[in-house]
Amino acid sequence: HEESNPAGVDAATAQILDLWGEVLDALETNPLSLADRLDWVAKYALVRGYVAQGVDYANPKLKALDLQYADIDPSKSLYHRLVSRGRMRTLFSAEQIERATTEPPRETRAFLRGTLMARWPEEILGINWDTVSCRGRYSKDLTRFTMMEPTRYGAAQVEPLLDEVNHSDELLNRLR
Repeated sequence: HEESNPAGVDAATAQILDLWGEVLDALETNPLSLADRLDWVAKYALVRGYVAQGVDYANPKLKALDLQYADIDPSKSLYHRLVSRGRMRTLFSAEQIERATTEPPRETRAFLRGTLMARWPEEILGINWDTVSCRGRYSKDLTRFTMMEPTRYGAAQVEPLLDEVNHSDELLNRLR
């Protein structure tokens, strides 16, 4: 694997390609070296550690490890414990992660989802990666909006409409 930055590739894309290349190389030569980057390898390393201490594979503690690893409560999460001990690499600082919980990316459909949830949470009936369902006060009817293109409905398209609408369904109907 050689680091490179092909012409026309932005820095973030180049970083992703370099990291992906490192992972592919390590998977080929020494998969366990990825315990600081890949969840499944980190969990496998934890299981191996318990087994090395005499814990049987059938032990319920090992079965619960998967859930405990991914617990969203940082005080219970094995992942967060590994991060705090410097045993997991992270791409973003704690401050960047905290900021991302309230500030969605401005260039993608995540901006629309975040705006809807911030402004009209009581009107949102369901929301996922590519679909929003709401019952706004404008029409009172169920409004279902599909966002198949990840790079649409960012700040440039949504923000100009925000001063013109009072409810989620109004915004979605204007975006159609």
